[in-house]
Amino acid sequence: MTLLNTTYLFGLLGVILPIIIHLWSRKESKIIKIGSIRFMPKSDTSQSSSICLNEVLLLLIRSMLIGLLCFLLAGVLLEDDKEDRSRITLIDPDYATDGRVIRALDTLKGEVRFLSSGFQVFNQNDEPEEADKSLWTLVTAANELPADTLLIFSDLSSNEFKGRRAATNKVIQWINLEPLEPSKYKHRLLGEQYEIIGHSDALFTSYAVTESANETNGEPWDTLAIQLVYDPEFEQDMLLMKSALLAIEKQAYRTMRIHPIRIDDFEMESSDWLIWLSESEIPSFGNKTIYYAAKEFNGLLTETSEGFVLSRRLTSSLILEEDMLGRLFEILIPEKPDNKDIRQMPLELVKPIQYAEKTTDVTNKAEAHWLWILFGLLLILERYFSLKRSL
Repeated sequence: MTLLNTTYLFGLLGVILPIIIHLWSRKESKIIKIGSIRFMPKSDTSQSSSICLNEVLLLLIRSMLIGLLCFLLAGVLLEDDKEDRSRITLIDPDYATDGRVIRALDTLKGEVRFLSSGFQVFNQNDEPEEADKSLWTLVTAANELPADTLLIFSDLSSNEFKGRRAATNKVIQWINLEPLEPSKYKHRLLGEQYEIIGHSDALFTSYAVTESANETNGEPWDTLAIQLVYDPEFEQDMLLMKSALLAIEKQAYRTMRIHPIRIDDFEMESSDWLIWLSESEIPSFGNKTIYYAAKEFNGLLTETSEGFVLSRRLTSSLILEEDMLGRLFEILIPEKPDNKDIRQMPLELVKPIQYAEKTTDVTNKAEAHWLWILFGLLLILERYFSLKRSL
């Protein structure tokens, strides 16, 4: 049972009013001295008992009316025990057989679904539909589910949160399934002689360069030199692009030498990549070029025979929506990002953007209309016994 306005419960103190009034209105018996009761008629004792019972019933009914009215004004909502649809539990398919999840499901009530596209009903024997593993994408899609609260069982690896932060009208409760053991793995080869070994757990990820088992010639990565040429009107685009490159440098553990230069001061120099943020004609540099051209492409960065086309001016929101960091990582550093990095995001960093609108169609609470019916019946009884007493 839930009360919407608990302030009205102070009215329950009024239950004692009928008792006070009853005690106050009782009259003391008047003593009349008489010589003899020989000729006095006998009184009907059953009628006296009936009057006493009538008074007690009136006292109880009036007290119940006041108490019931307080609960009605407080707004009583009763829970539906048949099915708890105010909360839906979502299980990451990768953890469907995890012992922690199985034990938790034994105590949870309500609907359980897979955290995947389509959000199919959870069954350990079923294979969920394929889905984009970006948790932000799935949280956004979950806005259509008929519940106000989503209980999500998943790991909070930084690799799972890609793109724009989700906006939701739900209450999101994350149950973080942290890795049980740290991970050691070969992250990347550096030529044929060196390799990077990764060590990762829920809190930290570190890398160490070691000699490869193959004792052949090879050199570790050198610094990635990038010329970032821009028009003055593209200065904001340049700053956003430079921030993206610095983020990739930190994530990839590869040093970059980024040289921002205005187009008027540009001179061709030796570099690995040329990024051209201008509508002016781009000089010949080969296919390791990223240049701006207002063209209609499906993606923000599209490969052509002349290099990679940046089809739109950059904004912070566009970079997040198009996952430009991931695409730029794939272009500049052909090796894949470290998908074995199992560091967990803090809960305060994975809160979606909240807005107030609720879309729940089915809820597990309903107003107690039958209390009004009970109140009406008690009111009729109170009037009946009051009239009976006055007769």
